[in-house]
Amino acid sequence: MSGQRRTENGFVLVGVVIFVLALTILGMSLYAISGYEAGFLGQSHDDTLALYQAQGGMEMVRQILAQPADSLGNYLLSAAHQVEGVEGIVRATAFQGRTGGAGLDSIGRIDFSSDSAVRIVVTATVGANSRRLSGSFVPQASQDFYRRLFTVGGTLTSIPGPAHTFLWTTGSIYIDRHSTSSAFGTVHLGTNSRVAESSSRPGWTGQVTWDDNARNDSVATVPAPNVQAFYTAHPPAFAPTVAGEVVTFGQSSPQPVYYGPPLGGGPDYSLDMSAGNPELDVQGTVVWELPAGFRSENSVRIKNIGSGTATLVIVASPNPARSGQDQDPSVGIWFWTGLYVDAGSSVNVILVSDGQVNIEPNNSVGTSYSIPRLSIFCRSLYLQGPDSSTGLEYLFSHDPAMDPDILTLESEGALPTANSVTPAAFTLIRGSWQDATP
Repeated sequence: MSGQRRTENGFVLVGVVIFVLALTILGMSLYAISGYEAGFLGQSHDDTLALYQAQGGMEMVRQILAQPADSLGNYLLSAAHQVEGVEGIVRATAFQGRTGGAGLDSIGRIDFSSDSAVRIVVTATVGANSRRLSGSFVPQASQDFYRRLFTVGGTLTSIPGPAHTFLWTTGSIYIDRHSTSSAFGTVHLGTNSRVAESSSRPGWTGQVTWDDNARNDSVATVPAPNVQAFYTAHPPAFAPTVAGEVVTFGQSSPQPVYYGPPLGGGPDYSLDMSAGNPELDVQGTVVWELPAGFRSENSVRIKNIGSGTATLVIVASPNPARSGQDQDPSVGIWFWTGLYVDAGSSVNVILVSDGQVNIEPNNSVGTSYSIPRLSIFCRSLYLQGPDSSTGLEYLFSHDPAMDPDILTLESEGALPTANSVTPAAFTLIRGSWQDATP
């Protein structure tokens, strides 16, 4: 029996199956690769977005730290946390080193008086990707109303005419003059003095007869000090002792010590010294709060009874309940016949009022008065110097040597801030910017 003939039927089918299988494998491979690429691109996008959000967070923290964090005008490191939860930011912290080996602080006041930089660290997360950036910044205080001789948020007035020498100063003046009806007689300024007038109330500097070539600036409207909030934040812990004509501040401390009115103050003023030769004996750093104001009828001597340089800050307000010429309700601090610092004493004198400060002369003492370390911040200021026929002069100066003490007081919140302030500034230290992503 002859064998059957072998055929090649079915070969095409096998080839098709193999070809389809190869295409399937190729398609699945391409699908897997495309999925991987999509995931990779998604992660890259999230990582880049996290970087951008961290950069934005750094700028937001810088802007927030530049603004006061509370009604007292305090600039706080803890304010950095306000950006957490915004635009993917999960953590934002600001640090500043403290002097005396106290380490890093991330919640307290920003110290503008030290050389310590503020370091900002921000972490942003998008999806599974996080980026952490950090940088160090030099803090610069906003417009400072204390590191100058006068800051006046209202009117500056005096008895017009050349018969009086109203002011002799080596400090800077910053005044928003709301009235130009009064003119100065003679004003003596040192070569480094600067006089600024408000851009909203120009013209008063043209009424001054300058003894030197003072530089004139145009500045924004000057606010008044926020004294009422200061009283609330700093209730007095002590009262000075009064023995006859001498008021003594007995606590000696480099840290601010807050005093209130002495016991037995009158109804019109927190303290009215109407007789004798008043003397204020200070030591350390004294902050004297007088909500109903201060008045002295005779010249006040300020004396340092401690060591080094003492500081006397008088914070006082007007009393609307007063009436009469000698009881002007708008006056917060009134030196009826002047004030001076005792010869040989080194005292920073800082006068602050949300009312008017009056400084007037005593033509009968036969002595020229001097306050070499003075700063006044008030709503309005009234100055009158001794009669020129007496040959006497008042020397009101703002010695720059007191500025470090002022910066320290400001960093401790021991001076009333202004009702409105310009932002502080934070300048990036070159080379400090880091991508600290783990």
